[in-house]
Amino acid sequence: MAVDKADRFWPGVARLVVAILIVLSAVAVYLLVKLLRLFSVVRDEDMPVQGKVAFWAALLYTILPVDLLLDPVYLDDVGVLTGAVAYITHLASKHGISRARGGGSASTTVEKAPAGRT
Repeated sequence: MAVDKADRFWPGVARLVVAILIVLSAVAVYLLVKLLRLFSVVRDEDMPVQGKVAFWAALLYTILPVDLLLDPVYLDDVGVLTGAVAYITHLASKHGISRARGGGSASTTVEKAPAGRT
């Protein structure tokens, strides 16, 4: 009877691990796309150098095979991407930089404030 429980336990654990990896992969892809959509913000002349460095560092860390954790575990990539997206979005809001120039959705567009006005 103990063999039956063990036979059912490990396939369940394997399915759970696969499901977690699929979810982490999907979240990593979503965040990578979100980061790439911020490229127009990063190119703006008002974006500080720190934002540009955060963008390129997060992009390279995600794409390059060198990771803190093995590649099947995307927790480190998700953390780096989340931090970069949050930091770049914060800098864009702070400096009044438009998030989507030329064809972004209304929910992601923040107009640049005219010079001299707050």
